[in-house]
Amino acid sequence: MANLPHPIDMTLLQHVTRGHPEKIRQLLSVYLKQNDQTLQGLKEAIESSDMEKILQKAHAMAGASVFLGAIELSVPLFELERMGKSGRLTPKSRDLITLVEKEFARVHSFFNTL
Repeated sequence: MANLPHPIDMTLLQHVTRGHPEKIRQLLSVYLKQNDQTLQGLKEAIESSDMEKILQKAHAMAGASVFLGAIELSVPLFELERMGKSGRLTPKSRDLITLVEKEFARVHSFFNTL
């Protein structure tokens, strides 16, 4: 994955919020709060190999990430979702969750600059 300068596609985010700075901050704030919990649940699901929860958590977080413009974050989430759907968790899942955590941290940091 390329390491883009911003973890959020600002063109997409501005389109979604119609360019209102306060709406951008509100949307990011809600996204971060909800997905802090979703990420924790996803990590626990991977640890316990709970394929249904992996599917649910990865799907929810990936969809929200795409809507927000966090495209790089969505890529490993979609791959985890596919694993959950297939019922087969591979050793690659640990690398994927590490990527998710790294990109989610970038989104957090980016939010603090707004």
